[in-house]
Order: sequence, then C-alpha cells, then structure tokens
Amino acid sequence: MTAMKDFVTNMTQLDNGVQIEMSNGVERSRMDALAAKCGPGGSGCDSDCCEPEFTAKIEGIDVTGVDDNITMHLRGMVDVESVADKMSRCNCYDET
Repeated sequence: MTAMKDFVTNMTQLDNGVQIEMSNGVERSRMDALAAKCGPGGSGCDSDCCEPEFTAKIEGIDVTGVDDNITMHLRGMVDVESVADKMSRCNCYDET
C-alpha cells in the first residue's frame, strides 16, 4: 500500500491553501483522478483519512506537472499541519 506522504517532497502554506510538491514515482494521471475523487463534488474515497470537517474546507484541488514532478494545490482554509496529518494516513493513491 502506498501512503500519499511517501510522494511528498515539500509543503508550503499559501494565502489560499497549501501547495504540495511530489516526486518519488508519483503519476500525473492517478493524481488527476485522486483530485477529482477527493475534491468538492467528488465521490470521496474508501480511506478514512479525511473527516467531513476537513473536506468542507477544501474549495478545490489543482494538479500540475508531469509524472514524478507533480504540484498539487489544495485551495481553501487548510494549513500545512492538517494536510500533513491527512496525507500521513491517506492510501487513496492505490484506489485510483
């Protein structure tokens, strides 16, 4: 099982969310699918990594980059600490 934290190389607090830089074999197509699934209006995932109170704070998820060099921007009222906690428990990548 692959935890999302295994891909993270850096997280930065932004005025409107958190920017997450990823490498270590991360695939763009799977991150796009994950963003659609876990973002507003998505179906959610089977993992219990994100409580409704957390997901309600996310206004959108933007993914840019190419395989092994992805940047994900979680837009909304989230902070690095809470995002790091969720990613340490998230196995959603394997579900995409």
